[in-house]
Amino acid sequence: MVQQSQQKLYPQHTVENRQQEWQNQQKTFQPNTPPPRQFQQPSTSQQQHHHPHKVQDKSHSQVNKNPNTGAIPKTSTFRQQYPNYAKPFKQTRNPVSSAEESDDSSDESVSEKSDQQPDSTKPAITILQGFPQIFSDFNNSQHQDPAIRKIMDSIRDGTNEETRYQLKKGRLMFESKPGEFKAVVPNELVDVIFRYYHSSVLGSHWGIKRTVQAIKRNFYWPNMFKQIRDRIKSCVNCLENKVERAKPKGELSSSPDTRVGQTLYIDIAGPLPPSYGYQHILICVDGMSRYTVIAPLTRATSDTIINALRQQVFRYFGFRERIVTDNATYFTSKKFTNFLFTCGMKHTRLPPHYPNPNLAERQIQNLKSALRSQCAHDHSKWAQNLYLTQIALNSAYNETTKFSPVELFLGRSLPTPLNFVWDVDEQKLNLPDTWTTAIANIQREHQRNAKNYNRSHTPTTYFTGDHVFVKTYILSDKAKSVNQKLSPKFTSPYTIVKPLSPVTYLIQDTQNCQNTKTVYVSQLKLARQQRS
Repeated sequence: MVQQSQQKLYPQHTVENRQQEWQNQQKTFQPNTPPPRQFQQPSTSQQQHHHPHKVQDKSHSQVNKNPNTGAIPKTSTFRQQYPNYAKPFKQTRNPVSSAEESDDSSDESVSEKSDQQPDSTKPAITILQGFPQIFSDFNNSQHQDPAIRKIMDSIRDGTNEETRYQLKKGRLMFESKPGEFKAVVPNELVDVIFRYYHSSVLGSHWGIKRTVQAIKRNFYWPNMFKQIRDRIKSCVNCLENKVERAKPKGELSSSPDTRVGQTLYIDIAGPLPPSYGYQHILICVDGMSRYTVIAPLTRATSDTIINALRQQVFRYFGFRERIVTDNATYFTSKKFTNFLFTCGMKHTRLPPHYPNPNLAERQIQNLKSALRSQCAHDHSKWAQNLYLTQIALNSAYNETTKFSPVELFLGRSLPTPLNFVWDVDEQKLNLPDTWTTAIANIQREHQRNAKNYNRSHTPTTYFTGDHVFVKTYILSDKAKSVNQKLSPKFTSPYTIVKPLSPVTYLIQDTQNCQNTKTVYVSQLKLARQQRS
């Protein structure tokens, strides 16, 4: 029965006719026929209205108004006092009929709704679809396995020496603990059981211990732990999607420079806020002395970098034996490569996503720290006193060499305005002795750093022909529905072409021979099935 609050205004004869029809059709009602709408008898005052959506003004005269203010009582009190009062409203669908249809729906509508609900058997069927061997008879598979059949025959003959094997209901069981029996798996079902407990959704590619514990609850076969361990270590899905928990690979293998002007490390800092037309900074660092040259750039392109090197580095200090850069496009372009080649300088590119060996990276951090302290309140002024910042960087004491960069590069300290005002003589050094002392300090510091570095890293060596997985650096892209956290951590397959250094390798895509790249050893993961 519909509640009083859901009543509508309908003529008297229409309601009586509909109720009579409903009583006549109750016995002959068919499931495929929707039930007729049922309405409650409207009040006498409501029968005077001929339109269900219109209420005449005189209906308000029947409401007890406040004698002092003439206002209608609040909704909660008003509805309790006059439950049959119908407020004018607009509605495209009859709520009374909707409620009755939902309460008295036919069997057909119920069956349609039940079809839309998920079937509890579908997930299990979906899981088992990838393992058709599970539908085979387990006992029959045991009888067809020669090793298991031999044990079963010996148990029947009473000649079996291993008491932990027993027959239960025609199935060979293994007693792992007193009173705890596990089914002995025939050799043809080992693979499907491993894939079910490791590769399926139920297994979720768990590690060795979890997979072993899940399988050993119900099953047993000889050398089970070793086989599961080897299979998981060679699982392609695990190698691609799992992060390595061991120590980082590769020991410290770099060697420090032994003379000034041997190696030049360069890098770009920026983009920065526009300052006097500049947005980037070219940083050039000498490998032995750490002497730094800073050049502001309007744009970070190969042309602007080449011009800055010509005018502010090579023009005053000559060429270098080796130039070290990262893999930015302005350093890998054909124009920049040809420029270094025509100048007779060797170009060394660091492995992608591994900028640690670049001394310019450290100077970039020092530079940014100095700029923050100078223009923290006005970021558009960072290029105003950039030449003074270069003097400060080159005059700062270096903990590795125990000298300032300018003392090793020029053999003297740089004078400042204070030297001229107070008549302070600049300190001059014996450059050969200074270099000898600095090189000894560098070697000693390098050995100490190598000892600490190697303590937290694992020595790893790959050989030509090894198949490896390469670490990925995927960025999230909302438009393509790509999320960095759900992307594979490694990609495959690649082959080691040759080692370039103890910690860097040249690798080649096995599917595209023209795709080669240089990678650091910590970015590789060995495909273990390639080795015995």
